[in-house]
Amino acid sequence: MLRRGNTNEDIVRNYFNATGDERKIYNGGINSSVSFCGDELKSYNMIICMKTKSGDYVINADKYSVTTSCHQSLAIYHSPNNTPQIPFSALNSGNINSGDIQFIDKTLDTYEYFERETKEDIWIKIDGVKNDIIYGEVWKREKPELRRYIHSLGACLFQVAHKYYLSSMDGNQYYLIELNPDFRGYTVKECYRYISGLSFGDYEKYLDGEIIRQGEFFFKPTDRNIKSLKKDGGIFFKNFDIQKYFNPKNIGNQHKARDVIINIEKNELYARGSIRHPQHRMINLKEAWHYVDINNVSHSWTASGNVD
Repeated sequence: MLRRGNTNEDIVRNYFNATGDERKIYNGGINSSVSFCGDELKSYNMIICMKTKSGDYVINADKYSVTTSCHQSLAIYHSPNNTPQIPFSALNSGNINSGDIQFIDKTLDTYEYFERETKEDIWIKIDGVKNDIIYGEVWKREKPELRRYIHSLGACLFQVAHKYYLSSMDGNQYYLIELNPDFRGYTVKECYRYISGLSFGDYEKYLDGEIIRQGEFFFKPTDRNIKSLKKDGGIFFKNFDIQKYFNPKNIGNQHKARDVIINIEKNELYARGSIRHPQHRMINLKEAWHYVDINNVSHSWTASGNVD
């Protein structure tokens, strides 16, 4: 519904609802902190929402100032239900024009709410808080030291020209990946299975927790022992960065394994003990040797700043 006014909320509402000449009158203008022109909704000079050529909307999930975050919250509230949120900084890194996106599938955003009795108590997850309260953060502001919530972006599968992309979160880490040309699928769920590089049987074992993952690496339990692995030609290493084995030119954070055996002739790597990475939860393979495999991703990007 059109709002004949120029408050920030009026402008955001009109961006999604106004038509014809009304879009030229109630759009905020050049002196407003929120404005729109054509398909772009801006907070100051930053695009916070884009209408795509296919008629959908995509909201910029990059976080900047407190004021811009408030403007983004208005865009989320007044946009069509379950409008995808993608960090535009990640799209820019992949040379992807947000206006060219065609969405194929989208999962819901998730919200988790936590409370504690005093500052010294542990956080306890609670249910029953309405999402519409969160947009104004009323629930959180009442007792900011005793209440908090965690918002995780939903995943979305989209197409640009003849290429397919997946936007998703891994814990609190955002990633955008370009799917390989042989991808054939229509759902986010199919994407997750595809990018794992695992067989259908192994993927079920991963979902059941038998196969463990840290970032792009999968650890498959075996009944091998150090004697048999060395007898086959394996070489033992301590505190080894398994990333270097799969990508020798990598200069990013290390996935450091306590114990590793590498069989160069068979192109196999096995690990046991702790696996540490600064952006992922430490995993402990204990004393069982695990075969290490890497996912099926060639190109990936992350956001340049914080993502909510």
